[in-house]
Amino acid sequence: MIRRIFDAAFLLIFCTVAWLDRSYLGTANRWDFAPAADQIKVSGLPLESFFQQKATPPPLADRAVTGEPLVAGGKLFESGIGVHADSVLRFKTAGAFRRFRSTIGITGEAAGLGSVQFTVLADGEALYTSPVFHQSGDYQHIDIDIGAAILVELRVNDGGDGTRYDHGAWIDPEFIPR
Repeated sequence: MIRRIFDAAFLLIFCTVAWLDRSYLGTANRWDFAPAADQIKVSGLPLESFFQQKATPPPLADRAVTGEPLVAGGKLFESGIGVHADSVLRFKTAGAFRRFRSTIGITGEAAGLGSVQFTVLADGEALYTSPVFHQSGDYQHIDIDIGAAILVELRVNDGGDGTRYDHGAWIDPEFIPR
C-alpha cells in the first residue's frame, strides 16, 4: 500500500514538473507558433501534456525510451519520440494543421519481447489504430487526415498483454500545415 502511494506521488510530481518544464521534448516556452514550413516536426510544437504508465524514464526526443538510438526494423532513425506503453502525448495544434505523418513501431532494444499498439486521436476522436506490433522489425508509415483539430493525442498501449518491454516510437513525426 505504501509503495502504491509512493508510486502515485512520484508520478504526480514527475508529470507536474515535466509539464511545467517540457524541455525534455524541446518544446519549452513554445506556446505561440505559426506554421511557416511545408512540415512541422512534432518536437517544435507545444506539448499540452503527457502521461506514461512507467514514470521512468520519460518519453525521450530522438532516442528510444531507454536512451538508446531509435532503431526499428534494423534501421537507425535520427528523429522521433521514444515512449513506454501505456503513454499519451497531447499536442495543442490549434486547427493549424491538416495531416499527421509518422513511422510507428516497436524499438529494437525491446529485443522482440514487447508488444505495442498506436492510436492517433483528434479532439477525442480515434482516427487511426494500428495493428499490434510484436517484433522489433515491425514498423509502418502512417499519414492521417486530422482535419482542423485543436488537440491531437498520440497514444501507445500495451497490445493487451501487459507493459513489460513495451517500447514504442513515433519516428519522424510531423504535422502538415493547412
